[in-house]
Amino acid sequence: MNKYGLVGVHITQGSRNGYGEFVTCHEPLLIKAVDQGGALTEAKAANPEHVTIFRTSKHGDGPQAGADAAWWMGLKMPEWALNPADYYEPTNELDPPFEDLGWYASFYTGCIRIADANGYKLCIQNWSVGTPSDDDGRSAEEKYETQLGVYTLAAQGGHILGLHEYGLGGMLKGSAPALATRYRRFLSWLQSRGINLRIAITEAGQYGGYGFHGVECMIEDLTWYAGEIRKNPQVIGCAWWTLGDWNGANCEDGLPTLKTWAEAHPSSTEPPAPPAPPVSDHVQVVPGIGWLNLRPQASAARPPLGRLYPAGGPLQVVERVGDWVKVAGWAHNGWLEEC
Repeated sequence: MNKYGLVGVHITQGSRNGYGEFVTCHEPLLIKAVDQGGALTEAKAANPEHVTIFRTSKHGDGPQAGADAAWWMGLKMPEWALNPADYYEPTNELDPPFEDLGWYASFYTGCIRIADANGYKLCIQNWSVGTPSDDDGRSAEEKYETQLGVYTLAAQGGHILGLHEYGLGGMLKGSAPALATRYRRFLSWLQSRGINLRIAITEAGQYGGYGFHGVECMIEDLTWYAGEIRKNPQVIGCAWWTLGDWNGANCEDGLPTLKTWAEAHPSSTEPPAPPAPPVSDHVQVVPGIGWLNLRPQASAARPPLGRLYPAGGPLQVVERVGDWVKVAGWAHNGWLEEC
C-alpha cells in the first residue's frame, strides 16, 4: 500500500474508550503504540491496511553513547516478537551532542543490519520536536549529514524515519515552519542526497503534548496538518498525541469525530515521487559526458559512482531516455554506463 498523508493516533497506557469502533474506519489509519501491542493487533484485525508502529519502553528510550547495537537489539527484539507491527522503534527522542553523532550513525547502521537479518522493519531515530536543532553553531543539515549512511541504508531496506512535531505554546498550525512541517527540512536534504526515505510523524500534537483542548480544537488542527503532510508524498502520516493517560492529554473524546473526518477525507494513493537529482559541491570534479542510470541498483558490468560533481556550472542534461540521462559536466549518485 502506497497511501500517504494518513491520520491516526498515538497510544500509551490508560483509557481509550471508543477505540474499538475507531479502528473499524474503512480508511487506513496510522497507529503508534507504546507497550500496548494489543491495540495494534485489534487495529489490524479491523482493517489490515492500517499502518502500525510499536515501541517498548522497557530498558528506556535508548542507550548511552558508545553502546553496541547488537546488545541493544538483543533487548528489544524479544519484545517485538510478542507484539506484531509493521514497524518497530529501537529508540525514542535521543538527541546526541554533535561529537556523539558518529557513534549514533554506527549504532543505527548496526540496528538496521540486524533488523534486516531478522525480518523487522524499523522506524528509526524518532527525533523530538525541533531536533536536530541549529544549536552549537551547527545547522540541522550538518547534523543530518553525519547520518547519511544510515538514511541511505534505511531507504534501501524499506525502513522509515520517525519524527515528532508539536506546537509547544499552542496549536500545531501556529508553529509552522519552525516546529510543525519542520519535516520538510529533512525532506529537502534527503532529496539533495538522492535518498527516497519515507517519514512517519509518530507524535503530533498541541501545547507540547500537555492536556486535551477539546474535540473542535483537535480536529481543526488535524485538518490543517493533514492538508500539509498530504503535499508531501514521502510522509506516510501522523499519529495524534495521545490515547491513554499522559498529563491529561487523552484524546479519546475526539475518536468518533476523527473517524468521520478520515472517512470523508481519503488519503492519496499516488506513489511517492522519486527525488530529483541533488546539487552538491563537496568533492572532486569529474568532467566529461556520460550516461547515468538513475535507478538505485548496481549493474554488475559497470563500476559504481559515489558522486559526480559540478564542472563549473549547473547540471546540464543532454538527453533523457527512461531511467537513463546523458549529462555534461556533472551528475548525482548513479551507475556509470559509459564515459
